[in-house]
Amino acid sequence: MGIVPSSRSHPSFPAAACLLALLASYCTAAAPIGESSLTALRAAMVRVQTFDKAGDPQRDAYGLVVRRCAVLTLVDAVSGAYSARVTTVDTVWNELTVLKADGGLGVALLATNGPAGCSAEVDVNAEVQPGDTVYAVGIRQLDTGVVRAVRLSTDGAATCIEFTMFVKIPKGRPLVDWTGNLVGITTVRNSDHEDVDERLYTAVSSRSLASFLLRPDSPRVLRRARSRTWDGVALRWALYAFAGFSVLCGIGFIVVWIVSFVESLRESRWRV
Repeated sequence: MGIVPSSRSHPSFPAAACLLALLASYCTAAAPIGESSLTALRAAMVRVQTFDKAGDPQRDAYGLVVRRCAVLTLVDAVSGAYSARVTTVDTVWNELTVLKADGGLGVALLATNGPAGCSAEVDVNAEVQPGDTVYAVGIRQLDTGVVRAVRLSTDGAATCIEFTMFVKIPKGRPLVDWTGNLVGITTVRNSDHEDVDERLYTAVSSRSLASFLLRPDSPRVLRRARSRTWDGVALRWALYAFAGFSVLCGIGFIVVWIVSFVESLRESRWRV
């Protein structure tokens, strides 16, 4: 005796599978990376400012704390810099040293004069493939991109990652995969035309960053960054002090003149 299908209509299995796939993709898109991973990575992000000999601003770039007292940033930011300043949420470092720099990779390592509270982990095993989704992490933004190509070295290790985005992002932002692992640092903006829908970027892979960190140091000490704001405040207070001193001297001169005048009047009366 065969099985007689029910008169009620049930959704077919492929339709249910498609519904579950859409639901899973929606959940993944809504929360691509865990909040803990994002919070830890953003806590390690810093602002690197460089200045020329006159104290004028030269460049402004992102930085990432990768060691207790070391910041990974762009080589363009520190190239030719006379002084520099690294700023976090609650700390400012003005005494910095360029430990090493690589123009080919486009990254440099700065040593700070104090320990950082948080640091990012550079995982040599974090890899992506063409077609994977990646995320450029900002202080408040999280922009989505797609890997277009992965450049390999002679030993088959990933050296650079080419990815596209529909928005314009600054160089130096960390690049992570959907699990929140650091896969690279954005160093090159290949297309910079406003009329282009997709913009092409290049990021140095985490494996290349790990190899760069193991290289021997060749330190170059930067001068202490001067704060024009505080210089202006000091100059203003110096002018105020000079003006106050001048006023007091004027008042004193007037008082002395009055006293002398009164004394001269008294002497003239005694003579009469």
